[in-house]
Amino acid sequence: MLRNISLLRGHLFDNFVDSSHISADKFWSNVQNYPVKFHEQDNQLFIELLVPGFSMEELSVTTKDNTLKIESTKDQIISDFRKVINIPASYDISTADALLLNGILTISFQKLKSALPNKVKIRNKQLTK
Repeated sequence: MLRNISLLRGHLFDNFVDSSHISADKFWSNVQNYPVKFHEQDNQLFIELLVPGFSMEELSVTTKDNTLKIESTKDQIISDFRKVINIPASYDISTADALLLNGILTISFQKLKSALPNKVKIRNKQLTK
């Protein structure tokens, strides 16, 4: 009976540490899957990213050629992440503003004036030629 318990314990331990039961890709994708939320309000685009546990000093936000790049600068393997987001051409990336509050990083962009609707005045007289 002791031999059977020893064999059973060996099989349980082997199955526990057998890497075929654990998908490294799935593990790392879950770790680096920081949700991103987009919404538009008052001619601004808002991008919200959950970054719990990060301080301002541990985050880097850069823009270039209508691309937003958000990176962590923490020296921990599991906490490191990088997001690259294409910003629509109708927004001015030079107006980027970032706010970190309660674990949520919010980045906003102003809509280009040329992308705003232009109200056309309606007249009540016919055009003369």
